[in-house]
Amino acid sequence: MKNVLILHHALGLTLLLLLSACGSAPTDTQRQAPTVDAQPIEEPSGLELPSAPVQADNEHLLRATDLLAQRALVPAAAELAELDPNALTDDEYAQYLLLKLNILYSQGDIQGTNTLLAAGLERTDQINPVLRQQLQGWQLRLMREQGNLLQAARLGASRLPYWQGEQEQALLRDQIWLDLLQCNRSDLQNELSSTRDTQWRGWLERSLLDNVLPSPLPQQLSRWQNWETRYPEHPAANISSASQWVTEVPARVALLLPLSGPLREAGMAVADGYMAAMLGAQQQGWPQQSLQLIDVADFQTLTEAYQAAADNGAEIVIGPLSRERLAQWRQPLGSEVPMLALNWLQSAASGSGMLYQFGLAPEDEAEQLARLAHGQGARKAMVIRPDGSFGDNMYEQFSQTWQQSNGELSALASYSDPSEYSKTIETALNLADSNQRATRLRQVMDTRIEFYPRRRQDIDSVILLASEPQDARAVKPLLAFHYAGDLPVYASSYVISDNFDSQRDSDLNGLQVLSLPWTLMGGDQIVDSVRNSEQPPGLAPMHALGADSFLLHWQLIALQADPRLRVRGYTGLLSMDAQGRLHRSLKPAVFRRGAPQAQ
Repeated sequence: MKNVLILHHALGLTLLLLLSACGSAPTDTQRQAPTVDAQPIEEPSGLELPSAPVQADNEHLLRATDLLAQRALVPAAAELAELDPNALTDDEYAQYLLLKLNILYSQGDIQGTNTLLAAGLERTDQINPVLRQQLQGWQLRLMREQGNLLQAARLGASRLPYWQGEQEQALLRDQIWLDLLQCNRSDLQNELSSTRDTQWRGWLERSLLDNVLPSPLPQQLSRWQNWETRYPEHPAANISSASQWVTEVPARVALLLPLSGPLREAGMAVADGYMAAMLGAQQQGWPQQSLQLIDVADFQTLTEAYQAAADNGAEIVIGPLSRERLAQWRQPLGSEVPMLALNWLQSAASGSGMLYQFGLAPEDEAEQLARLAHGQGARKAMVIRPDGSFGDNMYEQFSQTWQQSNGELSALASYSDPSEYSKTIETALNLADSNQRATRLRQVMDTRIEFYPRRRQDIDSVILLASEPQDARAVKPLLAFHYAGDLPVYASSYVISDNFDSQRDSDLNGLQVLSLPWTLMGGDQIVDSVRNSEQPPGLAPMHALGADSFLLHWQLIALQADPRLRVRGYTGLLSMDAQGRLHRSLKPAVFRRGAPQAQ
């Protein structure tokens, strides 16, 4: 008979920590999700920003509108240059502003966009409400893209009562909520303590009801009812929470993980994260649950391991971790036990609806990396990527999102070995051509001349699609060495080590990254309990994955029923698509003093 370890609620984290105390860290290959055609659900922009005026009698405005629709930015700007803004009516001036904002933003001039908008908003009191709304939409968008989410939520909440159109109000309301969910809880609490605005306090208190670690459901429902009593007819009352759908939680949970073999440490780290979150919730009164810890290596197929869990009374199964195991999945006939897989199937289909898929998919990060860089003004990117399936997958998703945003891929550098870093960067920057021109010039002049190579100038940003921290540590200083140190560099969470060393990583200062919330959390009960347990380095993503598995396992049906629902997680802000796949929205961060810090 196969070995099934049942851990009851009274068992602390100690057993798991003892089991995983030795060995080497898993490779980054173990973190990679399968190559799939990822289709994350669209975040509501909240505010579409039309490039065309509502109405225009001025012929320069009309011509500029037509040119802008054709992406002819320079001719459109020339048309607007013919106008004297002071001679325009208020509505014409608003139309002029909308067109010019689009041009500056499309050119990547974020500072100019902000400056123009700040000056223009002083003259909008008497304009057409639709035009004013479009300008306010620009204001909110720029705040968001620069990481000022709390400020954007506050402004959006103040504008919501005056917003024109029922659909537009709903979009703005959803965007305010998304902004608040992505704010740090400490920032929300500080804001709540300092404001006297009743409507704004309602938003803040509502967002703070969605705890990272859940309390008992009756207690949560009581808090929501108290909030509704205090804030009748508040716009946030239309926003539901995933936990409001749940009437009971599973009493018996099975973790199907690799507890032996090459993925042992990764599997144990997931179990540690799950246990830490479960025990932390139980300290807040969460119902006691029993936990089966099953080694999938003891079974020939995943289906056999799943059946063993079901036969032992599991009400939900979490796992497996590897995509190879998941590919074996064949749901037994008549089975009603749902499974939360910790990876993605190759195909998009989720089968019977009992299978949910959750993993650290690089596709989610590649898309967000494109949006982060674009929002900060990058338009002509140089991409540095590793050879192989990870680099292929990341590059495909990044380039698709980048080009949809009208970004240009100006240069590409690929490497398969650390020895190739310098040469590939030098080639991508066209420094070899510059050196050859200098050599020819010396030969023609027959004299020694002082020369500094000149890199190509059609690049305004560097996107590093690296899969390991050591890649970033090598590439970032090499960019400076090759005369590209002035360019902003963006990278995914894969370059962040959970073993911070301010001296070793000082060369990463200024690097802009996407980060798991787990990495940025200080003073969090669950994160601290795992960090203090002397875990091997490199396992933070697995710990976060395990903790989020606990947060998700009782909310899956709600997330599938309503795609607008979000769960604050340790791997990101979590949502589910129509195929039962969970997607993560990560936090932007920047390296300062050798460690990532939230923007």
